[in-house]
Amino acid sequence: MKLTNDKIINFLNLEISKKRLPIRLAYAISVNAAAIAPAVEAYNKQRKELLEKYAEKDEDGNLVARDGQYKIVDPEGWNRDIMELLSAEAEVNISSVPVEVLEKCDEPQFYNLSIDELNAINFMIE
Repeated sequence: MKLTNDKIINFLNLEISKKRLPIRLAYAISVNAAAIAPAVEAYNKQRKELLEKYAEKDEDGNLVARDGQYKIVDPEGWNRDIMELLSAEAEVNISSVPVEVLEKCDEPQFYNLSIDELNAINFMIE
């Protein structure tokens, strides 16, 4: 399946792996996290190159971060290139689950997924 980098990043930013989920869903999330690892590595490499190109550097050529944020010296160029990177697609072998598995999240023993979490895993729902 082709996934855009923004979908991959949204999936990675989920913090549900430690939540109590139906086993098939937890397994699929775990398998998919491993499957997208090469795409994440490629994304991070390209993002770092963009930071090297657009972020402020000190006199030694090191990126300058303030409060965990880089100061971008060419916001227009950065926005154009980062949007292009986020929209790039990667081919990923995805493990999917039927919607019935998600419905089990309504049961009291399982974590009830939020709308944002459902949107982030939407690509893996049959």
